[in-house]
Amino acid sequence: MLIQRVEIKPCIMPNKDRDWRFALAAISENKSWIVSIVADDGQVGYGYAQSFPYLGADYYGVKAALDLFTPLLVGRDPFAIDARLGELDRALLESNQAKAAISGS
Repeated sequence: MLIQRVEIKPCIMPNKDRDWRFALAAISENKSWIVSIVADDGQVGYGYAQSFPYLGADYYGVKAALDLFTPLLVGRDPFAIDARLGELDRALLESNQAKAAISGS
């Protein structure tokens, strides 16, 4: 089985309490990405890449990392997770949110 394609879709969820605050800012919505990894046999795995700009994970930065990672995944074994993560680390240090969406952690 090999990865056939990676789909990245936005996921924007409003907070129930739109006035919720933490020490750095108020957040009225959570902006993130849903990642679908589709294998050549039709199986699909899903991941979630949370963006949190106040902690260094900007919404568009996470998307850029996911876009960078996509061609590194297509045609590869989806079960060789350590090998895939090593390749992603060599392509881009950090961006843990994007890597978590791919590794399923």
